[in-house]
Amino acid sequence: MPSYLIKVSQPAAVAAKRVEESVRTIGSHFAAHAKWRQKDGVATGTLVVEADDRRWALTVVPPCMRASAHVDELEPLGVWAAFRALDEDLHYAIAA
Repeated sequence: MPSYLIKVSQPAAVAAKRVEESVRTIGSHFAAHAKWRQKDGVATGTLVVEADDRRWALTVVPPCMRASAHVDELEPLGVWAAFRALDEDLHYAIAA
């Protein structure tokens, strides 16, 4: 089953109110389990979910946050691609 990265960014004051409202009214999985960070007055929540498709993944996001949600499908890197990326990083580190 494909994995999706869901990212929601909103002004911090708006996000705090919507998270609290979502958890209290509908018990939002996204609001309660996303990793939240705040920087420059913007709150951003991220969560990885497995779903049949992008539209199904979006249903995890509470309706009041969906307009600002971005859903990206994650692709497995694969063992050899991971080794190549690590090898390239080591070459850059040694050359620096």
